[in-house]
Amino acid sequence: MLEDIKNDIAEFHRKHGACRLENEAAENEFIADAETVLDRCELCAETFEERHELAKFCNFLGSWLMVFTYRLKEGRKYYQKALALHPDSFDIHWEYYTTLEEIVEDEKQCAPEFIQDAIDCLRFCIDYCDTPELIRENHIEYRWLELGKIYLAANEPAKACRCAKMSMKLKKSAKAKQLLAKANKELGFFGRISALFGKI
Repeated sequence: MLEDIKNDIAEFHRKHGACRLENEAAENEFIADAETVLDRCELCAETFEERHELAKFCNFLGSWLMVFTYRLKEGRKYYQKALALHPDSFDIHWEYYTTLEEIVEDEKQCAPEFIQDAIDCLRFCIDYCDTPELIRENHIEYRWLELGKIYLAANEPAKACRCAKMSMKLKKSAKAKQLLAKANKELGFFGRISALFGKI
């Protein structure tokens, strides 16, 4: 079955590899063909390798739809499917966050569910790195910094403040100091006191 899944996905890429989804008809055909692959393969995917292969495919679909077509809700659906197929994958969470990064900074495009997805992805990546080696390898100080920026965008400066401090604990940086200053400014004196005792 794994070879069948790989062959179906390879055939999809052969057909759509050069396609830039330049019009609605191309986008609709891309989605219809993707759904055909998933309908044929998803229920039969039983092993870890089969589910992982489909999860990577769904990740690809989500990325293309969100980045090239701005069909954000449809792209999100495929990312969620990828995470359901392979919930313990650092790579899938990280790739989804990198797709969301610019979206959550754009007030016109952003919606609460995208902010929450970005928070969930970063929290997973941070929690996943539970050894000194993984913390260094994945630069978790920057993940804390990114999480703090999202909390600030979500109007949660107390959490942003704590994220900035976690980042600085791992590595001092000007960006973490700037984030902390912004969060503290929004909090005010009493907010800064209460932030000391809250949770991220």
